[in-house]
Amino acid sequence: LATGQTEDQWVAAYFRPYVGGLPCPSDLPTAPRLPIDGHSGYLNVAGCEASSDGAIASRDVEFTAFVFAGNRVYQITLDGDVDLAYFEAVLATLTLDPSSAIDPPNPS
Repeated sequence: LATGQTEDQWVAAYFRPYVGGLPCPSDLPTAPRLPIDGHSGYLNVAGCEASSDGAIASRDVEFTAFVFAGNRVYQITLDGDVDLAYFEAVLATLTLDPSSAIDPPNPS
C-alpha cells in the first residue's frame, strides 16, 4: 500500500489492466470474500476462461484473489484445469509473512 493509503482506498482505486474488457472479473469492492491465512481476501476472478495454447491443459480457467497483510497487497493467481475448491485448498496452505518481504528499490 502507498504511504497513508487504506485498504478501502486501494480497493476503490483497483484497476484491472490485464482483463482486456472481459466481463468475468468481479468488481473488487463487491467481490466474494474468502479466508487467506487468517485474513479476509477478495475473490476477484472465479473460473474465468484463461487464454491457453492447450499445451498444459485443454481446460484452462483462472482464479485470482487479493488479500491485505502488513500494509501489503498480495495477489494469488492459479490457472489450469482447476476449480474453486482446488483454489481454496491452495489458499489454505499459504502463510503470509509481510515482515520478511523485500521492497523493490525506488526508481530515481
